[in-house]
Amino acid sequence: MNITIVTCFFNLADREPGNTKRRTQQVYLDKAKFIYDFPFNVLFYCDPEFEHIIYKERESRHLETKTKIHPIRFEDLDLYQRKKEFIRGRKKTPLKTQHLANHGKHSINYSILVCSKQLLFGKAALENYFNTTHFIWIDFGIDHLALRKRTIELFSLTSSKIRIMIPLPYRKEDTKDYRKWFSEIRNCGAAGVITGSRDNVIEFSQGFDNLLNELLEFQICPLEEQMFPILFERYPDLFEHYYGGYQDLFLNYKGFHASYIGINCGLDYYINLMQGLRINGQMDRAYDGLKTLYEAYNGKTVMIPDGNLFQFLDELFICDGWFGKKYGRDIINIYLEHTCYSEHFMKMFRNPNILKRFNDNFKHAYTSSSSLPIIEFDDIYDNMLLDLLRHIRKYRICIKCTEKRKIELINKYPQINLDVCQIDFDISN
Repeated sequence: MNITIVTCFFNLADREPGNTKRRTQQVYLDKAKFIYDFPFNVLFYCDPEFEHIIYKERESRHLETKTKIHPIRFEDLDLYQRKKEFIRGRKKTPLKTQHLANHGKHSINYSILVCSKQLLFGKAALENYFNTTHFIWIDFGIDHLALRKRTIELFSLTSSKIRIMIPLPYRKEDTKDYRKWFSEIRNCGAAGVITGSRDNVIEFSQGFDNLLNELLEFQICPLEEQMFPILFERYPDLFEHYYGGYQDLFLNYKGFHASYIGINCGLDYYINLMQGLRINGQMDRAYDGLKTLYEAYNGKTVMIPDGNLFQFLDELFICDGWFGKKYGRDIINIYLEHTCYSEHFMKMFRNPNILKRFNDNFKHAYTSSSSLPIIEFDDIYDNMLLDLLRHIRKYRICIKCTEKRKIELINKYPQINLDVCQIDFDISN
């Protein structure tokens, strides 16, 4: 495949002997076996003492012809020559998690390293040693974090744009106040895996460098993931995004394919991220992410746990009516057909009579005056069915009953008013 993988390894642990947050040299070398195995062109930037180790690993896999190693001391990196500017920026705009900055992960050396990664990525694309059209950045020690499943998706690139995963939502207006924005750790773009065409990687790296110069001039010591949202807004046509937690860097690259995992970056994380994007006004990103999740659910490549199903249904294509208005009735129609009659849906209720009654009576249609689906019931029988109506919001409910029964229902269920959903009564004799 016509790609170059780019990575780097500089041993910060030995340069920060008092920093207990640093992984040892051996941990990184062990984790890098994941990258050594790639049967593709790989360009390594590293401290000179690791050149032979890395080469021998690739040679043992008969991949030496697909290997380029660029040895360079960390202290010889371009940004290291500006270390005083980084120090000054950290003093002027300290991180609120200052204990981390001084004694943990986010040290000055770390800031220099993560910013240098983006410049090395651009340098690799500019020099293009293997003469390829596309480039992939993968962190040297990514195997400690990202699940390995579906990594092959990265190597069949379909887009030339810079593709970066968004772990957490952000508000555009929050990035305007640089002092405040860069005083907190932000995880609004995952730097562990970045892909794109050669030209776009070069443009991305140059844009990153320009912003970095602005920030250092403004006496700010940035982390790369703090910078990404500003770049997203500054160069909107350069980027495309996918979504998930850090363990999903490979997993979600071409869509949400994972079975539910009950840890940080499972389905809950994904749905909460989409909610956050929607709340913060990033509607197109929220829609794209939720549509991907729906397609995975419908294609049975992701399982929706029973306890999460209603949350999933509520947030997917309803979202306060916005998705329905923008993308029309067809999507809501598909949503209803493929979820409300599904096995997962039925498992939500333990009373078989109610399940059957709901399945028999549930119908959907549209009126000319509203894009909201109509749910028709012959009657409402008990609180469990009413609870179900509370979960399925933003519908018009049509209840077929007598005038007497209508009065009984209104008196019995005052909570069924229009603040829950729109209610029509089809009065029969």
